[in-house]
Order: sequence, then C-alpha cells, then structure tokens
Amino acid sequence: MSDAQIMIVEDNPVDAMCVQRCIEKMGFSVISQVVSGEQAIKVLESIHPDLIIMDIMLQGDMDGIDVAERISSGFYIPVIYLTGHSDDCIFDRAKKTDPVGFVVKPFKECELQRLIALGLYRHRKAHQLIGEHEQITKLPLMTGYNLDKIIHKRVGSLLQEERRKQETLWKIVVFLVSVVERKDPYASQHQEETCFLSCYIAEEMGLEKEQIDVICMAAMLHNIGMVSMDDELFRKNGIFSDKDVELMRTHSQHGYDLLCKLELPDRVPEIVLQHHEKIDGSGYPAGLSGNNIMLEARIIAVADALEAMTSVRSYRRAYSIHDAFDELSKDSGILYDPEVIDACRRVFLKHE
Repeated sequence: MSDAQIMIVEDNPVDAMCVQRCIEKMGFSVISQVVSGEQAIKVLESIHPDLIIMDIMLQGDMDGIDVAERISSGFYIPVIYLTGHSDDCIFDRAKKTDPVGFVVKPFKECELQRLIALGLYRHRKAHQLIGEHEQITKLPLMTGYNLDKIIHKRVGSLLQEERRKQETLWKIVVFLVSVVERKDPYASQHQEETCFLSCYIAEEMGLEKEQIDVICMAAMLHNIGMVSMDDELFRKNGIFSDKDVELMRTHSQHGYDLLCKLELPDRVPEIVLQHHEKIDGSGYPAGLSGNNIMLEARIIAVADALEAMTSVRSYRRAYSIHDAFDELSKDSGILYDPEVIDACRRVFLKHE
C-alpha cells in the first residue's frame, strides 16, 4: 500500500464510492471524504492530503472552485475536478485555479488514474521545492524570518510564472488549436495533455527551463498540421485505408510548413516535423533514427503515445496506465527512446 493520501469532496454518494474504488485499486488511501466545501475547508485545518479530487458542484454555499481558491491561498495541494457540466464559463473560472485536470462524469477509470498519477507527481515536485527552501532558511542569516511566508511567496511566484507562460502560449496557439478541434473533437484535449506530460517528462530528465518551454510549445502544436487534412478523415472513427494513412502522415510536414511562417522559437517547427520519427528509422517523414532525432521530439513521441493509449476513443477502449507502459516497453529502443520511457514511468509510477 502506498503512503499517498487522497481527499474526496463529492456530494453524490455513488460517484464518491466509484472514485474511492478507483483510488484504492491504485493502492492509495482515502484520508477523508466530505460532501461540501465548508466541510473540506474545516477538515484541511487538521489534515493535509497529497491530492484532492473534488466535484465542482457541491452542497452548501461554496462550490469546488471556491474551495480550490481557498486551498491555493493557504496550502500546497493539487486538485482534480469532477464535473457533470460542460459550461464554458465554469471551465474558464476553474482553469484559473491551476487544477491537475478535469474528469467529466460519467468518468472512465483509466482517465482518473492518469490524472491521479500526474497530481501526485506535482505534489512531490512542490514539496521538493519546499524542502529546498527549508534548507536555505536554516542558514544563520535567515533567523527570525517567517519560514511559511517565505515558502508560500516562492511557490506562489512560481505558480504565477507558470500561469503567465500558459496564457502566453494560449495567445499564440488558441486559434490554430481551435481549427483542429473543429475537425477532430479529441484534438484540443489531446494536445493539451500531451503538452503537460511532455513537460513533466522533460523536467524529470533534468532539462533546463528554456528547453522545457520549447517542448511545451512544440507539444501543444504537434498536430497542428491536421488543419490541412480533409474533414472526411476525421469521420472514419479509426478505420483507415492505406491511402488514408498516407494522407494522415503528411500532417508533420504540413505542421512544419505552417509553423515556419510564424514567429516561434527556431526549434519548434523542427520538433513538430520530427515527432513521428522512430528510433529504428521506421518513422516519418524523413526516416530519421536514434540520436539523429531531436531529444525534444523523442520526448513528445512518448507523451503522445501514452496519452493516446490511455484516452477513450469512440472506436476503441482505453489502456490502463500499466498496460500502456507494457506496450511502450515492448517498443523501447525500437520505436521510442528508452531513457524517455524510463523518465515517463518515474512520473507516473514512482509512488509504487
């Protein structure tokens, strides 16, 4: 049993039970289960879970977003939102609280499992940062300073920096992503989650911030060449002829050609061009192999594959996290970079 502890804030007993079963199946424990925002805030005065899974709509005067705003002002706990609504205003308001992600009811177990793993990874990284600052504040010159205030200010500034970066990124890509989304309803969520996962992998590999920022942008734009695809291709629900496959494979080149016309970091178009290249040279469009493929593209390739495998599609079931890693392991050193797969595995399974 893992020592990770998770709090559930859900006023629907059936949904709460389903979430708890999913958590326990992953080997984690539920430290508390409450039905209102007011109860959640009160409980958090005495316990500090590693992760909170919370419905947006709750009993009482506070909704889940209100609770998350209170949490961010006094705690360092990642939040996953549950919701049965698709109101854009609610989502826009919720995004400002920097959640790990959203799970739409009725949710698929594999989707919740993936976000739980990412949430716990975020928790570990936050507390690693806190630990580093605790060491700094033990110096004699720091005597008399309010430790919690120093840590909170530092963590808060980092979160604000990350939000500013994401806002800038969205200003650059939102129109392009929206065009792809109109063609493929899965595109927006896939590109965003591939982006986040690519950044987590890059961070786990110890890459510099500037390189991670480039990976973030390239991952968000990795399928942007889909704007050039015939709409009919996206209505086939995964049933493609050989000709269809060849047409789909042109999206990397189309994306490169499009991005070269924009004022983006120099490496971004090239990364997008290479994200379907394979270690053994069987990829496209150039058939590059091994280290001839940019590291950034090798990272996005693993994130792209894992996100796709663990997501539900109309034409196939989703893999569990463990099954997805079994598949990646089979292709380690053949299609995907072994070091990138190992880093990705640490992101998801380090808690086990």
